[in-house]
Amino acid sequence: LDGTSDIKIKDLIIEVAQKNAINIVDGENNLIENCVIRNVNQWGGRITGKNNIIKNCEIYNVGAGGVKLNEEINNWSIEFNNNSVEHCTIHHFAWDQKSQVPGVALAGIGNRAIGNEIYHAPHFAIKFRMSKKCVAENNNIHDLPYYHHFDGGAVYLGLGNNLQNRENKVINNTISNVPTNGIYLDNYTHGNFVEGNVLYNVGNSVEDVNYAALYNHGGGQNLYENNVAIDCKIGSKTGS
Repeated sequence: LDGTSDIKIKDLIIEVAQKNAINIVDGENNLIENCVIRNVNQWGGRITGKNNIIKNCEIYNVGAGGVKLNEEINNWSIEFNNNSVEHCTIHHFAWDQKSQVPGVALAGIGNRAIGNEIYHAPHFAIKFRMSKKCVAENNNIHDLPYYHHFDGGAVYLGLGNNLQNRENKVINNTISNVPTNGIYLDNYTHGNFVEGNVLYNVGNSVEDVNYAALYNHGGGQNLYENNVAIDCKIGSKTGS
């Protein structure tokens, strides 16, 4: 979908592609709903533009990640993209590209992952990078990663020292049975919000490594509030 608007794709099985199942390039107000997306070599969906939604879909057996919202570029804009992945089930993905490839990748401004179930992945469930005012909310993340047990986590913010990448929110998610970090703000990530999350059995399964439910790796101005850690080896920690 190249430069399209107001297109609806519903109730289809989309499969057997050498690259991505769905590309929306600079589209607006497009909707992918109630589809099964599977058996492709790269992403289930890659989306750029504004106000596009992938909703109530199942995505699995894809070689790379589930859905990527916008591209990871150094962006000083204040204009919202407002794309979202909502109430999807994303599992058994990234069989080819096993590192740094999540169920949902949030880049750009004001993009959202809401109400999804994400499990059985080699590395991250949700990754923020080059993102501002993006949101991961009410997701159920469990039983991952099965492959990358070093420097990993379920929700990962790798924004680094790009200080315009701020005001992202990780709120009201449930994260369980994760052997590495639960919510991981890496590389001096600054100015984000981690609130109301429940983490169960996180950080317990890798010997001689002190993973935590909440890990703040060097950044400042981050707010952690009303999170609950249950049966986790370390509730929260800070890095260098």
